[in-house]
Amino acid sequence: MSLFTQGPLRWLLGASVVLALLLAANSANTVEPGLRARYFSGSTPASDLVSSSVERTISAASMLRAWNKRPPTTFSATWSGWLLVLRSGTYRFQTISDDGSWLYIDGRKIVDNGGQHIPIPAEGRVVLERGVHAVRLEYNQLGGDMALGWQWALDDAPLQPIPSWRLSPRRANILPFLLGQTTNALVEWVKWIWVVLLLVTLVHAGWQRVSACAPWLRSAGAWPALPLIILASLVLNGTALWWGLPVGSWPPDELSPKDVAVAVSSHFSNGWFQRYPPFHFYVLAVAHAPMWLLERAGMLEPDGLPGDTARAVIGRLISLGAGAGTLWLLFFCGLRLVGSRAALFAIVQFTLVAPFVYYSKTANLDVPYLFWFALAFWYLLRVLDSVRVSDILGYGAAATLSICTKDQAYGLFALPSLLIVHRLWASHRDARHSLPWLRALVDRRLLIGVVVAIAIFAAAHNLLFNMRGFMAHVEIILGSASQGYRMFPRTLDGELALFSLTLRMIRTALGWPITVAFAFGFVLAWWTPATRRAALLLTLPSLSYYLTFIAVVGYNYDRFLLPIFFVSAMFGGLAVARWLERPRGRPVAIALLGAAAVYSLLYVASIDILMLRDSRYAVERYMVSVTQPGERIGFVFPTLYNPRLDAFQNGEVSSVEQLNWERPRWFVLNVEYGRTEPSRTDIGQVISGLQSGSLGYVPVYTVRTPAPFPWLPAPHRDLTGDRIDGPTEVTSSLRHINPTFVVLKRKD
Repeated sequence: MSLFTQGPLRWLLGASVVLALLLAANSANTVEPGLRARYFSGSTPASDLVSSSVERTISAASMLRAWNKRPPTTFSATWSGWLLVLRSGTYRFQTISDDGSWLYIDGRKIVDNGGQHIPIPAEGRVVLERGVHAVRLEYNQLGGDMALGWQWALDDAPLQPIPSWRLSPRRANILPFLLGQTTNALVEWVKWIWVVLLLVTLVHAGWQRVSACAPWLRSAGAWPALPLIILASLVLNGTALWWGLPVGSWPPDELSPKDVAVAVSSHFSNGWFQRYPPFHFYVLAVAHAPMWLLERAGMLEPDGLPGDTARAVIGRLISLGAGAGTLWLLFFCGLRLVGSRAALFAIVQFTLVAPFVYYSKTANLDVPYLFWFALAFWYLLRVLDSVRVSDILGYGAAATLSICTKDQAYGLFALPSLLIVHRLWASHRDARHSLPWLRALVDRRLLIGVVVAIAIFAAAHNLLFNMRGFMAHVEIILGSASQGYRMFPRTLDGELALFSLTLRMIRTALGWPITVAFAFGFVLAWWTPATRRAALLLTLPSLSYYLTFIAVVGYNYDRFLLPIFFVSAMFGGLAVARWLERPRGRPVAIALLGAAAVYSLLYVASIDILMLRDSRYAVERYMVSVTQPGERIGFVFPTLYNPRLDAFQNGEVSSVEQLNWERPRWFVLNVEYGRTEPSRTDIGQVISGLQSGSLGYVPVYTVRTPAPFPWLPAPHRDLTGDRIDGPTEVTSSLRHINPTFVVLKRKD
């Protein structure tokens, strides 16, 4: 009972009671902030109604959202409701629009800004008494750019935007109006206070569980080092977790809230499939459920920016938590294989691996499937010690969930799984059973594990109700997903080139100090008889993964190597621990290791710094400073390769004909990604024409944030230097951080 009366949980329960009371009080509230927006297909409200909703703000951005960012050339819109006036007096109202806008108060036309024109302001005055007044704003778009805004002021005070709490789509007297809007505001505040308290409670509960492990960790020589290392990793990985949010989703291949919503709406059936397996979609769907409940309760706007942003953050937080869990499992695996001290050094090194730092803050699948692999590897070590059926079940379940999170994980288990069969054979041989190999293959423990793994695979892929979707997924991974990115031919020279590329990628992803530690530990483990078993267990997953996946698909990526880095970190930890065991030269060793740690920290910290100072942010600030309301901005390629342009009137341009027809005032070009587009394609012709000036645009702003540590020896090639003249093969998503942008302006 004390659990429910102590600590943050008590505050959470109190906030829950307050929130429930406010929701109950607000259930009968007919007042909500904003006005009723209606959009029509023609230039007047007499045309067909297309959509209707309540909007808190009135702007070009709100109209773009209403038309899903693709407004027609001609349309009209109205916003109607009630305006709360707290002081009697003469009020000035202003609209600025491109094209026409008209404002009516209590049925009287106050502002007439009609016609087809560029953004221009128009004003009107009206005497209003204290109370609630009917308001109606009309707008029509007659082609070209689009802009709309409105402001007010009492007497000759400066014009200001009209707060949304002063507006309501439903009529109410002044007192119910104020009470209703106050209740709405309280609900919003208490809602987010409740969310913060929930997070604090979860963190507090997690810390209590970690503290409960303190005696055991202290006996293993890992307290408080292990929690502190994981905490430091959370800070490093969590920095810039909001990269590109709200609106933007800049990490390539990140699972978006829309991807999950589509899967849920189809019930993961009816032929639904993705290029990735479905298990992490289930995880995200469960994690997103509170946001959907808040939307159904009316506390969040359905498909609104706050809810989508929260879901995107939740997806990234799951990766952050999976990264912390991976480090925890790395320690326990290292404890069994190389000892406590070496395991701690292994965690430190893995924490400073560049792809791990990057993917732990994105909603990609790479760290989640790595977590399940780490759990399976831990169970594998337990199986080889005791051959208990519970451990075999744990291994089979974790390995299957890893594969059902990302298909390529199968390669990690092809050869290591044979160790279980070998261990069963050894147990039957030691028991002097006849035909030990046959007994191992039909061992009840092994068969139970296989059956459970198959059942989990079938359930995760929903084979009973979505076989069509599963077959479509298989067709993708065996077709375009496996062959479309092949870098090297299936020849001896091709395989050697792939292996050479892999070695270069390892050095780039790790940096020189950790690369040397991994290599030295590998040699040391195989050279020393006492650690050869550990060397075999650490080498086998990497060998299996390379032979059955990387060599098969014929290409490699830094994120593909994360499982190899996981097991290799224990080699690196062993190397550092053994080096420090030597009494001779220990001060020199400590000094060199300290310098190596600082180098590696700066090496990966450049990821966080450049994500915080990404060139896209600079482009956004520049566009705010130079564009006029309603001016159109063009771009090419998916939005994830571009700045967040939702606050502007924007559109993707896919051909020279479209560019000449739409004639956007501005154009934003990702120069580095544009370099990869062949000049013969439609988009390539747009890029060539923009850069040559033949399409009537001139560059006015070029930006790429400089690297934070240009003096750092052997920096990561995708975070420093000129990527435009860099290697042609794309082997790292870090190249998508802080790309070079040029902003072009139409000459006329």
